Amino acid sequence: MIDFQIVPADFYLLLPEMVLSVGAMLLLFLELFLKGNKTVQQWTAFAIFVVALSLLLSQESSGATGFGMMVRSDLFGQFISAVVLIGGGLTVLLGKEYLVSREWHRGEYYSLLLFASVGMLFMVRGLDLLVIFLGLELLSISLYILVGYFRDRLFSNEAALKYLLLGAFASGFLLYGIAYTYGSYGTTNLNEIRTMGSPESMTFHWIGLSLILVGFSFKVALVPFHMWLPDVYQGAPTPVTGFMATTTKAAAFAAMLRILFYGFPADIAEWMPLFWFLSAVTMTVGNVIALQQSNLKRMLAYSAIAHAGYLMIGVTVGTETGAAGMLFYLLGYLFMNIGAFAVVQYFEGKDETRLDFESYAGLAKKHPLISLAMTLFMFALAGFPLTVGFTGKFYIFTTAINQGFVWLIVIAVLNSLISVYYYLRVVIYMYMKPLEEEIEFSPMELPAKVALTVCVYAVLHLGVLPGNFITLAREAVSAIF
Repeated sequence: MIDFQIVPADFYLLLPEMVLSVGAMLLLFLELFLKGNKTVQQWTAFAIFVVALSLLLSQESSGATGFGMMVRSDLFGQFISAVVLIGGGLTVLLGKEYLVSREWHRGEYYSLLLFASVGMLFMVRGLDLLVIFLGLELLSISLYILVGYFRDRLFSNEAALKYLLLGAFASGFLLYGIAYTYGSYGTTNLNEIRTMGSPESMTFHWIGLSLILVGFSFKVALVPFHMWLPDVYQGAPTPVTGFMATTTKAAAFAAMLRILFYGFPADIAEWMPLFWFLSAVTMTVGNVIALQQSNLKRMLAYSAIAHAGYLMIGVTVGTETGAAGMLFYLLGYLFMNIGAFAVVQYFEGKDETRLDFESYAGLAKKHPLISLAMTLFMFALAGFPLTVGFTGKFYIFTTAINQGFVWLIVIAVLNSLISVYYYLRVVIYMYMKPLEEEIEFSPMELPAKVALTVCVYAVLHLGVLPGNFITLAREAVSAIF
């Protein structure tokens, strides 16, 4: 058994989480004194994310552990944690303009984003199943509140209730899985499970791991655990939707990778047929149903399901190269998806009635730069060359073909072709349909402009010059193999 001792150096490992937690409580305290000036809270929250990211990147990535091997500081955790913190910072920049227009700009919004990020960092850097579970619960509780943030809206309340009920079932599956794993190994520590190799009870082992995978399949929205996602994405505030679609997916996939490849490496081959099936079905269901959507947020929701299927290819391959492709794609997906939702929140209007494709007719003439940014994000999500969407898919698909998964990639390529139709519908409406009515939009504020510019730059840079980031992703996954 692990000798659980706490030394001062352990707290150094958790500096990013501590900064985020103290910052979240500070923002709640400031709410008492800054009721009329939420700009201070926005920039304070952004500064907290920047400081946490700086502390994270300053830490060594040698695989040091702390708190009785409950948490681990390695390059894998740093990579995904950086994705989470960057996503949180971009969401903060986009939040004020959206919330002020709806007269619902309050300090707890930023606190909840910070607490959700703390939960994701524990999921990513945890080396014990219980730490990962506690991180997941902190994330989930924060998201339940954020989804239902507009308490006076029926849509928002419905989305929060659905997410709460289904999320509770998913947490139950995960906790039961951890309990069975403990019954099989006598520990919940992944490092101990890895070194033990053979469990005391194979029955408990398979039940436990199956239930754990069900819990994470819900979080990443794999078919058939995806039914909650479209309604939740549609009912949640749009910046929160972008945050959920990117950072939550990254943290859940990262936790899944650490559990499977670090804790249970001998079982990967046994699960490969199931992963193959889940990947193929998820991408197909997501793309086919996305074709039928007229609401842009629901279209992007089903698109997110399809992208979860693409990402599962990296799990199915079961190699370092496949996992590295996942990490790189998650990084690129962060920018192209948050960027797309940033444009959606700008065009949808205060009453959120301009969410169908027809509402985008002729907007390129009125707003050429924002329409051009949306075109880039749609091209990236569809996988067009010179964007990170193409580079990420090419890397994952090539790796899978080299490992013999030819038919899975045939299905993936066909699905990518299907997705081109509904992504390009947005572009066609913006550039080729006449403007039906003159709509006045208030100028985009500076923080939102900064976030949108960062997303545009990252989508192009990662698409044209991906070499350093792919190398970094390869180095990161070596920490869990």
